[in-house]
Amino acid sequence: MRVHPRRLFCNVAGDFYATGENPTPDEPRSRRMGDCLTCHGPESQAQELLAELTNDNRTTYFVRQPETELETERACKAVQYCCVDALRYAGQNADIISRLGNNPAHCDYLIGRDGRLVYCLEENGELLPWAAEIRNAIGMGIDVPPVPDV
Repeated sequence: MRVHPRRLFCNVAGDFYATGENPTPDEPRSRRMGDCLTCHGPESQAQELLAELTNDNRTTYFVRQPETELETERACKAVQYCCVDALRYAGQNADIISRLGNNPAHCDYLIGRDGRLVYCLEENGELLPWAAEIRNAIGMGIDVPPVPDV
């Protein structure tokens, strides 16, 4: 499995994760800056899976991976609820990718026309140009270009 370069180190291992700025080797590991805006929205969707936001913790990240279908649904809702696309799914389960709208704003892999999975991120974690076009089309509600065959 490929690992997003901006995956926060504090996420528990697994397919669902939050992005952000990890500390450099000379900084304390307690310093973490998540990309999420800490609005409590994603936490309201999956409070058992995400770190509690407190005065001591202002970073959204996964403390537990979903174990049941209900928890998976809640994790997907949290990913979709995040207004800055800071929560993602790195797995290759086509049902979950479909549930997340086959949207590169939420998924590291997309389902291509032929049903194969296609990785949609550059080495730095940015969306590949074709994936950015898909994300933008979904956001604007216009015809979505197909996922290319790789």
